[in-house]
Amino acid sequence: MKVYRYWATLPVTTSREGKEFCVYVRGYSNESEEAALRHAEQRKEDFLNHVQTGEPYELANETLREEVLRELDMPQATPAVITRNRYGCQVLNTTDVIMTDHDLGASYEYFPIPFLPIVFSGTATKDSQQLHEQIRSCVQKLGLSARLYSTRKGIRCIITNQTLPAGSSECIRLLRKLKCDAQYTHMTRIQRCYRARLTPKPLRIKCPYPPVKFPYPTPKAKEYFHEWLVNYEKQAAQFATCQFLEQIGVPPKHDRIR
Repeated sequence: MKVYRYWATLPVTTSREGKEFCVYVRGYSNESEEAALRHAEQRKEDFLNHVQTGEPYELANETLREEVLRELDMPQATPAVITRNRYGCQVLNTTDVIMTDHDLGASYEYFPIPFLPIVFSGTATKDSQQLHEQIRSCVQKLGLSARLYSTRKGIRCIITNQTLPAGSSECIRLLRKLKCDAQYTHMTRIQRCYRARLTPKPLRIKCPYPPVKFPYPTPKAKEYFHEWLVNYEKQAAQFATCQFLEQIGVPPKHDRIR
């Protein structure tokens, strides 16, 4: 899982074709803020060396640039982690508890709390039923047990009787057999974690996107973000991101899945 507790941001001033500009390099670590700063300084040096030689340098990578909000300690397992993504949403990340995403392709409305039945168009209802039946069939044919949830754009599935390391060849084969969303499968392989969003995207609840992104370059930027967060959390508290549909097979046995 490419998630880190500590981050550091350093500005780098450079020039191209006679024009000066500033970029930011970011370092990260699970040890300490000092280690994150050392990593940022190393990346800054690497970047400047590439600029001098004219070689391309990729500032971005597959590391999840997300703030760690909470670590869920689980017996005999790597902890699951709740992070905040670039939209400001809370996301559950796991290394071996299998979560899959299946997009319907049709647009759904968010579910107000408490969950109330939502009237979809006839096509959307039919498509959602077909997707539900397709996933149920795949799960049963593979001899798996699972919990299914409806989401705004489809269905979320949590496998309850088996675990697999995220991003492993066995994991990718299983996601494909379950007909999981291709983009989700790709990101699971790259980031080596399963992910499930826990709170709604801002624009879907009539809230703007965050004014700044993590890691915050200045204390003022962090202050701007927290002002936004107060409004977002107030709006998000009125909505849920998924609704339980059914348990297929046996209930969860692993403590970390329950």
